[in-house]
Formats: sequence, C-alpha cells, structure tokens
Amino acid sequence: MNINEFKQIGRFVHTVAKQSNTRHLSWMTQFKNRMQTEITDLMGQDVPPLMAQAITQLNTAVTIEDQTYLLPSFKSLSAQLGEIDDERDKKYGAAKQMAQALTSIGSAQQQQDAQELLDLIDRYKVDVKASYADETTKMNQLIQELQGAAWQQKLTGLALKTTFDDLSSLNARMQELIDERNNALAQIPQRAMQTARAAADEAYALCVTVVNAFAVAQWEVGQSPYDTCIDRVNQDQDYYVNHVFPRDKKLKTIQIADGVAFTYLQGETWSEAMDEHPEENKDWATNADAEVIYGEQRLLDKDAQPVAATTKVVAGTYSLEGAEPSPSPDPEPQPEPEPTPVTPE
Repeated sequence: MNINEFKQIGRFVHTVAKQSNTRHLSWMTQFKNRMQTEITDLMGQDVPPLMAQAITQLNTAVTIEDQTYLLPSFKSLSAQLGEIDDERDKKYGAAKQMAQALTSIGSAQQQQDAQELLDLIDRYKVDVKASYADETTKMNQLIQELQGAAWQQKLTGLALKTTFDDLSSLNARMQELIDERNNALAQIPQRAMQTARAAADEAYALCVTVVNAFAVAQWEVGQSPYDTCIDRVNQDQDYYVNHVFPRDKKLKTIQIADGVAFTYLQGETWSEAMDEHPEENKDWATNADAEVIYGEQRLLDKDAQPVAATTKVVAGTYSLEGAEPSPSPDPEPQPEPEPTPVTPE
C-alpha cells in the first residue's frame, strides 16, 4: 500500500472540524470507542507505549469536550422540553379535531362556535413543527385571545375549556423551560468549547498517524494486526460523511461589518447557526441574557435593538454595538469539497 493514501484523512479531519458541537462530539466519541475496542481491548498489554500514549491523550481530550458541552442542566432541560412539547402537540391536535367534528355533528350553536374557533386557530397559525420558541409564542397569543369572557363561554359550550386550560399550563411551562435552557446555553463557554474541540482534533489526528505508522511497519513483514481497526474506522467515517454530516446545503452569509460576517442556513436561529457552523462563526457567542455577541460587542438589528440568540437569522442590516451599521448582502456560497474516506488496500 502507498502510505501517501493516508493523507486523505486530512480532508475528513477538515470536514469534522466544520461540524456542529453535537456532531463533532458524536464522531470523537465513536472514534474513541473504536480505539478502545479494536486496539486497547484486543491487544491488552501488547499495545505499543507510543500508541497507548496517543489513545490516552484522545480519551482525555474527548472527556473534556464532553464535559464542556454536555452540561447536565442543558441536557435535562432539553429532555423536558421534548416531553412537554409532545404532550402539548397531542392536546392541541385533539382540540382541533374536536372542533372540526362539532362543525358537522354539534348543535347549531356549537357548529357556529366551533367554526369561529377554527377560524381563530387558522389566524394565529400555530405550527407544531416550528421551533419550540416560535410555537410557544404563537400558542400564547392564541390562548390570550381565548381568555376573554365570551370565548370562555364558547369553549365551555364546546366542552373544550378544560383542554385549553391544560394547553395554557403546558405552554407556560414550555416558556419557563425555554428561558431556563437559554440561560444554560449561555453558560456553555464558547471559547472553552473551541479549545476542547481543537484538542480533540489534535488527539484524533495523532491516533490516526500512530496507527497508520505501526500498520505500515507490519505490512513490511506480513498482515498487520491494525487492519481491522483501520477498516472499521473507515466504515465509520464513510457512514458519518453520508448519513450524519449534512450535505448539499447552501450556506448563507450576512456581512455585519468589515471583516465580520455570520454564516447560517435558512431557518436556523442564531444560536443554532453558531453550533452548526462553529468554524465559520468561531468568534460569535451568546451572553448571559441570551443575546448574540461578537467578542464583547452585542449584535444590534436595524432598530439598534439587541438580537436574541433564539430568533431565526434573516438577511438584513445589522451592526455591532458601538460601530456603524453595515448593509448585509447575502452572497451565494461556494460548495465545499466532498471528503474522501481512507480505504486500506
């Protein structure tokens, strides 16, 4: 085998470095586990000292990355949000189905009130597939409209008052959890995360280099005991490229100021874009108030108001606090080269 083929791994490392924190940590954890099962567990005391040292460095780096990103409070809040959102969506769907049924089988008054309710629901356009924040905001607006005495009487006549009371409680809890999670997100130290990721990338590259070197040395005298490890890592790599890492999506860029830009995909919030495109947005973060900041400067919208990290990114005019606003073009990005997994011969 030509040892130069191992240089292809550099393209994959570059691709990993551009992934979100979640996907980056997922790959590093997968690779760490593969080193454990295919090298440490199988070879035991026969693991060469240099390789053992590289694997130890990898384990330490991935552990630090995991501890830096996966804050227990953030993980717990995310799980709670998912559970309550599911319960809320089911209850909201059942209320709509009930109202639709009453337009056909209810009394004359129920048919009229049910249709008015459906018209009101349509006006507020609550989308259960939207982000937690968007759905919660729209749902709150709808619930506030239904708090009036006239609507309370109509809901009672439709036997839906209890359902919407429950929706109100669930939605209020969702808002509380969203606020708590935003606070937890703001506590994730962005620069510490960048440092942890860089250390994991370095440890990953070192492990690959060491495994490659020992494998090539073994090929000189026969079959290498590292071939299975290399094959399986390459299979993992191929899977991540084709099924885990996003593909064929065009990144957009907002030019904030000279030398300052923000990269995102359509539909992402500011915080999601920071997480999904860490390399492009490495100097962006959120502060304790869940506002978007560049370094120490807050990002301001066209009305000179701070931009909330939980809002969706839209093209427009933005500025950094204390700087002059700059118009923000939205140029077409250049496609990224497709990474090529290493395949031992």
